[in-house]
Amino acid sequence: MIYKLKFIRNRKFESMCNLAWKELSKFYGTKREEKKPRLFIVEDRRTIDALCEKKTEHWVIGWSENKNIFILDPKKFESESSHKKRSTKEVAMLLKHELSHVFCTKLVGISVKPKWLSEGIAMYTSGQYLTHPQISEFKTFLKFFNKGGVGVYSESGIAIQLLVKKYGKQKLFDLMKLSSKSTTQTQFSKIFKKIYGFEPTYKQFNKLITK
Repeated sequence: MIYKLKFIRNRKFESMCNLAWKELSKFYGTKREEKKPRLFIVEDRRTIDALCEKKTEHWVIGWSENKNIFILDPKKFESESSHKKRSTKEVAMLLKHELSHVFCTKLVGISVKPKWLSEGIAMYTSGQYLTHPQISEFKTFLKFFNKGGVGVYSESGIAIQLLVKKYGKQKLFDLMKLSSKSTTQTQFSKIFKKIYGFEPTYKQFNKLITK
């Protein structure tokens, strides 16, 4: 594959990234002088598919890879994705979401798993979970273990918010680090229970909503 790249200066994106980096550094407890990821703004769906080396779902507008961040040009959201035009605040949250994945990978050493945990952390730290309707019952997020999907986002961020609110973020960091040693849902459930005292089930997570 051949790509034609062009360096640009965009003060709006730079400001968004710098603020997100500062806030995530504080959350994760890392040093700000570390090298920041590079941001690539992608022009169209065809290029996204080529970069990802597969046909992507039309809702995919951003991802992180090897400490690099890729997002579809916000001006092309309506024409090149299933998303509507986003506000500056929403674009900033998208960038922060992808930056959070970079922080998670650095903390753990590899990509965080399961998928609902990885995306839930990014949804929580970016504030995107606040853009989804509050729920009265968890029903879907736990099924996203090895594979992702558009359905993982609506509940996972709220689940992580509840865990942090009740148990603090250190337990979350412990879970992230230990989860890298699990390859199955059974192994992950044992690790989760060791840290939180209960297995990750809808019944247990629903109890957190009412507390």
